[in-house]
Amino acid sequence: MVRKLLCPGGRFVLTLEEGRPLSDAERRRIPASEDVWLIPEREFRVLLKAADFQIRLVEDHTAAHEEVARRLAAAFRRDRVAIIAAVGAQACNELVMAHERWAEWLDARRVRKLAVVAQHVYVT
Repeated sequence: MVRKLLCPGGRFVLTLEEGRPLSDAERRRIPASEDVWLIPEREFRVLLKAADFQIRLVEDHTAAHEEVARRLAAAFRRDRVAIIAAVGAQACNELVMAHERWAEWLDARRVRKLAVVAQHVYVT
């Protein structure tokens, strides 16, 4: 529980993978080891408000994260032989697959990557 750790009026920063929960078809296109828990921004705001938090800032970093995911997938494909030697073919394939899906979803704005600053508002 974040608010127990904060001083009165304290703020915390988090990143949020925003979007509708994945469909069964989308879940089948990612490795089973990849945990993806999306939440629509509106629902997230309701949860924060219910916990007496007020959003102070939201920044959309989707484009930057899409570029990173795309570059990582390409790097993993390029270094495939070394990665397989280190962690095995399955792990290598899962790394590539997961990063390709993230790049795809972020590029299509199926998922947005948001940076959020929230402040606890103490109610008396």
